[in-house]
Amino acid sequence: MGREIQCKLDKLMASRGLTQLDLKRELGLSPSTVRALQNNRFSRIDKTSLEKLLDYFEIDSLDQFFTILNKEDA
Repeated sequence: MGREIQCKLDKLMASRGLTQLDLKRELGLSPSTVRALQNNRFSRIDKTSLEKLLDYFEIDSLDQFFTILNKEDA
């Protein structure tokens, strides 16, 4: 049994009607970074990028941005 970290960026973006291009313009993030987080295809995230996203979405706790699942639940 292992664990998988999933990012909630896709849901956060959808709730505000945002696109990858919007985040690029607002935060200076590359579309590939946003796409990787949206699709949970990331192996790491840059601290500065994470801080920008947390600030932008007014997130105070990482559990609002990530969730941890057992791999059998994913």
